[in-house]
Amino acid sequence: MIGSPNDLYCQPVSRAIQWLDFNSAPGGGKTYPADIRTPGQKALYDNIGDLEKALEVHEGVLREAQHGWREIPIRKRKLRQWLAEVFTDEAELERIFAIIEANHEY
Repeated sequence: MIGSPNDLYCQPVSRAIQWLDFNSAPGGGKTYPADIRTPGQKALYDNIGDLEKALEVHEGVLREAQHGWREIPIRKRKLRQWLAEVFTDEAELERIFAIIEANHEY
């Protein structure tokens, strides 16, 4: 026997609830270390992959980025120069800088 109508109804609803719980959680259900709290930290951690380096970059950007750094070329250049001290690979520097620039936390 196939089962009761309630069983046929409850299974898809249960799956839908699980899917919504997973996909509506911040980070798509991904868990982060306790030190990673903000969206900017999460973006850096996801792309750098190393907790200490992600936090170093996060704190450094907050410290080094001057007000209006996106609009003022010299301020943008100063921040990029600081990042060049952290990332020696040009491609990685460009990738991380684009993430920082796109994130309005910074």
